[in-house]
Amino acid sequence: PLEKRALKFGKVAFRGAADTSLNDRAPSIWVRNKRIGRDRMGREMPGDEHYDPYDPDSRLRRKRKLEGERKSLPIALSRDRLMQELEARETVIIVGETGSGKTTQIPQYVHEAGLASGGMVACTQPRRVAAVSVARRVAEETGTALGDLVGYAIRFEEVSSEGTKIKFLTDGMLLREAMTDPLLSRYGVVMIDEAHERTLQTDFLLGTLKGIQARRRERKATKPDGSLCPPLRIVVMSATRSEEHTSELQSPDHLVC
Repeated sequence: PLEKRALKFGKVAFRGAADTSLNDRAPSIWVRNKRIGRDRMGREMPGDEHYDPYDPDSRLRRKRKLEGERKSLPIALSRDRLMQELEARETVIIVGETGSGKTTQIPQYVHEAGLASGGMVACTQPRRVAAVSVARRVAEETGTALGDLVGYAIRFEEVSSEGTKIKFLTDGMLLREAMTDPLLSRYGVVMIDEAHERTLQTDFLLGTLKGIQARRRERKATKPDGSLCPPLRIVVMSATRSEEHTSELQSPDHLVC
């Protein structure tokens, strides 16, 4: 019925799963520059009528509109405490409920606080669709074009630039980068999201990062240009595991709930 109603009003363009930011199974339909999506209950969810990601003015309006939503997220109340823990420790495990804003907000907090020491903030996702959709959402919240400040990398596709500071990518892509750059010298902070899923690649990645962190802590690791690599900060984010199960993933300096 929704598709039939949309066809009455003009041209309809169906957007794939990679373009949905709220629900992978919720298709979006565009009618006369107005997005109509569906929530988990099948109800219509109108979007921004004139949002154009390539227009700076449109991106600025979108950013201002999302600022209120960002401040209302539960994670916003713990921002100061999170930054204190991340500044004091190299490894932190964060346990928070789904929907609290961990995935979209913490990478921005880390970048704004300068904890990456001039490098990039990497945030891994277990699925390609999640990496793309979260990157687009964070780009909207920062008011930048996708591929500038915020980018992503998935299999056979990468959208980033020299100015990219926040990068969302799959576990496998970060492992692939570790093969060509054993110290991950381009990254100052690596965040492992959805760690409670415990995929095989996630376990391999955690072990690899632990070794890289130890080598960079010795202050002997150098970048290709000869400069020293700063210590690597690791943030492991989980949603449903208990503290005991989450602590088994890695030996953290501290645990934040």
